[in-house]
Amino acid sequence: MLWRTVVNAAAMGVATWLLPGISFIGNDTTGQRALTLAIVAIVIGLLNAFVKPVLTLVSSCFVVITLGLFLWVINAAVLMFASWLCGAMGVGWHVAGWGSAFVGALIVSVVAMLLGGNRDNYGGRN
Repeated sequence: MLWRTVVNAAAMGVATWLLPGISFIGNDTTGQRALTLAIVAIVIGLLNAFVKPVLTLVSSCFVVITLGLFLWVINAAVLMFASWLCGAMGVGWHVAGWGSAFVGALIVSVVAMLLGGNRDNYGGRN
């Protein structure tokens, strides 16, 4: 679980660095930004554990019809919800809109896949 949080934080960092629509708010130092990314990674991890399965179940027809591409929409929705939650908690991280959320979801997925590998799928230790 710790490894997954580190990977998610790194993936969120890459998305925040690459996309102008995903940004830090009021975080000037590297330490503040690292703490913010850690909090965002925990929030997204909790949303992926509790909210994403419900969204996937409710929209399973769309997921099947689009051959899984609708999962990208769900990931973008989770990213937008995480942005809203972080704003409500006073965490300085924001996603500007749906366009940024879609591209950000793609970047986060690719970076997390590259950094995380297939450790969890093939009996690797966390």
